[in-house]
Amino acid sequence: MQETEKQRGLAHFLEHMAFNGIEHFKANELIAFLEKKGSKFGHDLNAHTSFEETIYKLKVPTKEATVVDSTLTIMSDWVDGMLLDSLEVEKERGVVLSEWLSKQSPKNQSRQIFLNTLLNNSRYSQRTVIGGDTVSLKHFKYEELKAFYQKWYDPSLMAVAVSGDVNAEDVERAIIEKFGNIPSKFPVATLGEIPNYTKDSLIVYSDKWTKKTELNYIQLQDVFKDVDNEAAYQKYLKRSVLNKLTSARLAKLSFNDTKYNKASISVGNFLKSKGGLWWLL
Repeated sequence: MQETEKQRGLAHFLEHMAFNGIEHFKANELIAFLEKKGSKFGHDLNAHTSFEETIYKLKVPTKEATVVDSTLTIMSDWVDGMLLDSLEVEKERGVVLSEWLSKQSPKNQSRQIFLNTLLNNSRYSQRTVIGGDTVSLKHFKYEELKAFYQKWYDPSLMAVAVSGDVNAEDVERAIIEKFGNIPSKFPVATLGEIPNYTKDSLIVYSDKWTKKTELNYIQLQDVFKDVDNEAAYQKYLKRSVLNKLTSARLAKLSFNDTKYNKASISVGNFLKSKGGLWWLL
């Protein structure tokens, strides 16, 4: 959501570059090091970018304390030590472009139409994760990528979470040591708003390649507040019970001679700034 028009798709591109060279692990050394210690790239070592955040996930064995320490070094390098080598950037263009092209199937086009409806023509709908087209991916300047990294990979906008068979005090000390001296510029991140629908609308998408019919009913609502008091927790429980009971009922009915194969309902937040209700048949 923080991308300018010239930077569309660069948050996701940076996610790729995190594995292509950092201060303490050049090029593919990072992946090779962790796989040597027992982690597998893609399964234990991965990341994803959404509209509002990029999350890096590392699952490593904890028998060696040095592995945990090295993992935190990797994470601190992601904050302040990505090399962003120009040759590696050019190599990665092809990888990301291939990923973009792989998502241009009729199935994904129908998902995109659903997503645009859900996002109600807001700024979110103009900030698809990989990029709206290939223009920005093919032609963005190296300086734009570096500027995005230097502005938004900021400690004030980040959090580190560690769980597992580790000594909490040792890990806390290591986090303070590795992250504490990284300077912060405190950039202000704005997410924008998704307006509620003002009128009913019907959107139909069809193509000859789609082999099933799917019906979605969407009702946008204001975001459900954080669960930080008893009243909010009671509302959260009611939503959870509604979701589970209705889904269980629909699943039970699907064993009968119904006209649908699968059905579900969900009430809750789907972004940090929006809630909603969805029926799926």
